[in-house]
Amino acid sequence: SENVIPWYVTAVKSFIELKEAAEDDLTCNVDKVQSTPNPFSSARCEQKLKDEDEITNKMLYGKGRCAVEVWRCFSTVLEVMVKHVENLKGMCGMLSHTLYKVTFHGNQQTIWRSVLEIPEVASLARCTKDHDHCVTDRIMWEAVHSYKKKDGMI
Repeated sequence: SENVIPWYVTAVKSFIELKEAAEDDLTCNVDKVQSTPNPFSSARCEQKLKDEDEITNKMLYGKGRCAVEVWRCFSTVLEVMVKHVENLKGMCGMLSHTLYKVTFHGNQQTIWRSVLEIPEVASLARCTKDHDHCVTDRIMWEAVHSYKKKDGMI
């Protein structure tokens, strides 16, 4: 029982680590904006910036590009829908409108086509379709690039 560290000591140590990490983040963000080197920049900060750049490049230009694009598209649509979260009438209205479309779609169109008349659903469907095209394009590009590389064209 002599080696037990009091909870408040652990809490203070955690707070200090969190504060140092936040200070590093601020320093790193200043380094990103300024073109002149920052004398207070740490090796940890430089590694963090390097890692962030690597992740950004992978997400914007590599295999993660499609995931980033679909996430941005979905979040844009969902941001519009979030306004209904705190408004019970708005949420119930959206839900009842969707259920109405599902139930009373008529015999001239399918349930899916009826639900697609709701703008938010149509937008989410467009996001999914764009993602499918992105993945297809990436796979095709990789196949062509691999083929050219194999034949010595690159």
